Amino acid sequence: MSSPAFCGQCGAELVEAAAYCTACGAAVPPPVVAPAVPTVPVQSTQGRYVWLCVVVALLSLILARAAFNVIVMLFLGQEDIAAKVGGAILIVLILLAWPANRLWKSILAFEPQSDPLFKRKHGKFTAITGGLVGTLLAVSVLGGIVAGSARAKEKADIASVAAPLTAQKQKYDEFSKRLAALRSTRPSTYEEYCTQCMALETLLNEAQPAIERYKLLQARYWATVNKYPDLRTPTLQTQAKLVKDMEDEDGEFFAALRDEIAKAKDLKALPTSQRDAYYHREIVPLLAKEQRIGDEERRILAEEKKNMAPMPTDISNSMQH
Repeated sequence: MSSPAFCGQCGAELVEAAAYCTACGAAVPPPVVAPAVPTVPVQSTQGRYVWLCVVVALLSLILARAAFNVIVMLFLGQEDIAAKVGGAILIVLILLAWPANRLWKSILAFEPQSDPLFKRKHGKFTAITGGLVGTLLAVSVLGGIVAGSARAKEKADIASVAAPLTAQKQKYDEFSKRLAALRSTRPSTYEEYCTQCMALETLLNEAQPAIERYKLLQARYWATVNKYPDLRTPTLQTQAKLVKDMEDEDGEFFAALRDEIAKAKDLKALPTSQRDAYYHREIVPLLAKEQRIGDEERRILAEEKKNMAPMPTDISNSMQH
């Protein structure tokens, strides 16, 4: 119920909605109506929250991946590479942090912290977001530690077999050079040829333990490599196949050398008149076989060069007959 109105002329009480005072007849002014206040629609911040979540997710994923990679590199002793990766990732994070900060400030402009309702909303959002980011980072760090430990063990295992293999390969290479030097001399008589074959037998007998150990270390190296799936790359698989092919050819080559030495002993025991026929019938085919093996090994080396898979020094490739 509205409060009573009075005449401004005589002070008498006015009848509600009267145009004139009943007491003095003065006109009653119309009531003053307050102007309507326009309603301002509240702008929604949902879109800003969505974009903020997208940016934070990108930041978290990049940071998590960087943490994983850096930890693995540190386990592998690659501190310099880890520092470079960390620096590059830091630049990316700074670039992404700028839009995240702008989005958060725009949210606060519409949802001031002074409002308890908005303050609770912001606290809940940051708690959930921080928890998810922290969990992701913790998983990444733990994964990096596990993966780094495994890679460090893998590296140590490979080094434990690669070091003796490299040392043994030097002896194998030395044997190859001595063998090539011995066969580089062209004998002019059957006596010189038989003498050369006896020296060849002595060299083979001396080098046999080193050759067997080299093959054993190679087998151990490839067995160790095959233990780790991430090392089974196409390049390494090609290298392993070429090494196996080269070993097969070397084994056939050594067998041909032993046969040649045995035939040379028989040649030496024959009368002079029979030596020429025996040499061409028994020994020349062996020399041709050795040449064929050398050609096959050169083909394998050419394939190795094409596939960029480093190979150990072979034996028969350096031999000329």
